[in-house]
Amino acid sequence: GASDYFPIGLGRVLPGTLYNAHAAMTMDHGWSPVTATPWIEALTGALLSAFGAIVGLGMESRKGWRWVLAALLCWIGLTCFLFFNSEFWLPPTIPTLACLGAYFTAIGIHFGIIHISGTVFSQ
Repeated sequence: GASDYFPIGLGRVLPGTLYNAHAAMTMDHGWSPVTATPWIEALTGALLSAFGAIVGLGMESRKGWRWVLAALLCWIGLTCFLFFNSEFWLPPTIPTLACLGAYFTAIGIHFGIIHISGTVFSQ
């Protein structure tokens, strides 16, 4: 494996010698992160997307955006804290995208309802 190359994402490649050195250090120091189960990832994604949808439907867009941004920063901070302190890896990407997608969808529905009701009732 010394002459192999391992893709590690974002177009980067890790040489086999460095890969083997990292593997040996991991085994030597006993550091191996534990990944979350898929149902925990799904639950966190559902909770954050529900939060984004509720904020998107119930608040003004500027205030709602601040709440969503604060919640996402807390979420990303929590995942980093868990990873560095207890070696628990909870991927932050899917719940973050779910929250943003639900928020922007709810904003679109909210503004669509306001626009439709404003044009129907104004005539």
